[in-house]
Amino acid sequence: MSSCVILTIGLCYGGNNKLNGTINDSLLIEKMFSGPNFVMKLRSGKKPVTKANIIEAVKAWLAYDPQKPHIFHFAGHGRQSPIQKKKKRELLVYENVETENDNKDEVLYDEHFDVLVDNDFASLFKEFKAPLVFIMDNCHSDRFVEVCPENKVISIAACKESDTAPEIYVTNLFGQDQVHGVLTDTLTKVMANHAKDGKVDLVEVLKKEHAMCHVRISPSTDEFIINITT
Repeated sequence: MSSCVILTIGLCYGGNNKLNGTINDSLLIEKMFSGPNFVMKLRSGKKPVTKANIIEAVKAWLAYDPQKPHIFHFAGHGRQSPIQKKKKRELLVYENVETENDNKDEVLYDEHFDVLVDNDFASLFKEFKAPLVFIMDNCHSDRFVEVCPENKVISIAACKESDTAPEIYVTNLFGQDQVHGVLTDTLTKVMANHAKDGKVDLVEVLKKEHAMCHVRISPSTDEFIINITT
């Protein structure tokens, strides 16, 4: 497999909603995948990151070298939201896929706490043909991305759609003592442990280490080899 195109988003919010490890998570992903891969990033700064900023970044990520595999990483706030019944059917992106059994959407928050709904997010990449990986380090993250048989998609979520995703103070892969999301910290270490000559097969790793997170892999995805820095 050729090099990948990565988009990492790290949002820390503010006040009582502040997250302490999300920027560290995004920087860790950037460091691990830099080199042969092309890394794009969107992080908290002087101005709050908006829903429009996120959508613009995702579109730019998908448009960049679309023949190559793409990896999306999000570290921030997420939650579940009741589906409006009148919109339920029209929002489903894929046919013959059982989604939203709990009658709730999984959503991501921007820094104004506007929401990006899972189905609206999926509509951005439903025509994308190259393999896709989604690393979702946020609360209620499982099933934010639906995995369908016709797409080569891997979804790696920090927790069940009904659960929260913790942060911890830990020594990360590169020896830095920092706060990180458990998923980002664990996944980077596990990938590094399985790497050979700077490459790792993510599908093989996830099958062996599936207990560390909530994983969904489309049947057509038999391997996903990534170049990494350890």
